[in-house]
Order: sequence, then C-alpha cells, then structure tokens
Amino acid sequence: SSHRMKRLVADLLTLARADAGRLGVREPCDLAEIAAEALEEVRPVAGDRPLEADLDAEVPISGNPDEIHRMVLNLLENAISHTPAGTRVRLSVTGDGENASLVVEDDGEGLPPGMEQQVFDRFVQGRGPADRTSKNGTGTGLGLSIVRAVAIAHGGSVRASRVDRRTEDGASRPHGARFEILLPQV
Repeated sequence: SSHRMKRLVADLLTLARADAGRLGVREPCDLAEIAAEALEEVRPVAGDRPLEADLDAEVPISGNPDEIHRMVLNLLENAISHTPAGTRVRLSVTGDGENASLVVEDDGEGLPPGMEQQVFDRFVQGRGPADRTSKNGTGTGLGLSIVRAVAIAHGGSVRASRVDRRTEDGASRPHGARFEILLPQV
C-alpha cells in the first residue's frame, strides 16, 4: 500500500512539473539502453505474457534518463495489464539519425474505437481482460498521461492506434494496441 502511495505521489509530481514547464536535467543518453532496462524491470510481473524486444544497438537522444525510463515503463506496464495471459508484448527502438522511435505493441483486444487520443487524458482507464493476473482495477489512470507529458517535454510526440487484422471473410477484428513515441535524436 505504501509503495502504491509513493508511486502515485511521484506520478503526480511528474505531471505537476510538466504542467509548470519544469524539465528535469537533460543529458546524452541511449534510448535503446533505457528501454532494455525498463523491459527487464517489468519481466517479473509479465506473467504468461511473452516479452519481445527489437532494439537498435544505440539510439542517442538528449533527455532525462529517469523520466524516459518512467515513460517506457508506463507503456510496458500498460500493455501487460491490458492483455490476457499468453499474449505477446513487443518493444522496439529504432533511430534514423533524425528521429528515435520507441514502439510498444501488444496482441490483446486493442483500444476501444475512438479512444486513440482520450487514453492520454488524466484518470482515463481502459478495461483489461477479465482473466488478467495483474492488479485488476487498481490503476490511477495517470500512466499514459505521464507518457504524453514526458514525450512532449522532450520535444517529441506520442500516438496510439488500434492494430486490426483482416479475417478470412474480410472483416476487420481488433488484434492489439500500438503506442509509438517519436523523439529527436542527437
């Protein structure tokens, strides 16, 4: 309980700093390395959800490593808590010299139609699968708003989309969610 309370306070402070335009200290850092560390941090709570990673060797950015770590961690935790057991969660980081791209994608039920922008609003919570093993219903609805705040504070952007799959009869079925962060590379 005290751990959850500490995290809630830290999340609220992160948002308050973002609202006030107070950025953390920036330094050269490697987005791929930070993403790999966040992935290892969530691995113990992933349960039966296979975690996959495709990380470029080095993707240099200028940023606050702690804030970037929190951003990646929030995306991964969100994917884990909103997908059923046995569902893959994929993390990829690439860079083209101009932009760094971080993508978290899952094979769950996907975003509800029309929620692509609303999921980044504060206190918005989606429903996870009924059989999930994570903390059902105990989220604060701040995780994705922190993702957006950190991305924007670092000169980047974030986008959420549904991943649909065509069935044999031509119908489109939800097949997961995709979150992409673009940050300027150095």
